[in-house]
Amino acid sequence: MHVLHRTPVKDWYTAELDFEGTLLAPEYLDLDWNPEQIELLQVNLLEASMRDLADPRTSQATAEDILSWVIENRGGPFGFKTCAALSGRQYGLEPEAAAEVIAEKAQEIMKRRFEHEQQHEQRSHIGTRRREVA
Repeated sequence: MHVLHRTPVKDWYTAELDFEGTLLAPEYLDLDWNPEQIELLQVNLLEASMRDLADPRTSQATAEDILSWVIENRGGPFGFKTCAALSGRQYGLEPEAAAEVIAEKAQEIMKRRFEHEQQHEQRSHIGTRRREVA
């Protein structure tokens, strides 16, 4: 068994909890990731998050979660700061500059989403008034 997590997690695939509450996975799940695989996952997390944020089909709640992740700008292995630094390195940007540029872009996208929703609500409201008058 491989140790996955130190806190209890319910119904995770075929994992089991040992008597200390450590989440264990069966041996057949190879959890030995190399640094390149982890970096690829981190960069993909950032790219997928930005793609989802820009996609108008993404729910408002999900978009707000993504923006919250960006604004909190925490470190850690999958924090925005870490993911932005790795992504920025691909384009020759310094870690702080990459995080700043990406955060600004995320905020621009959310502003456009908000403006689009307000325009849609105004159009809907005008359409309702026209039907009431007619």
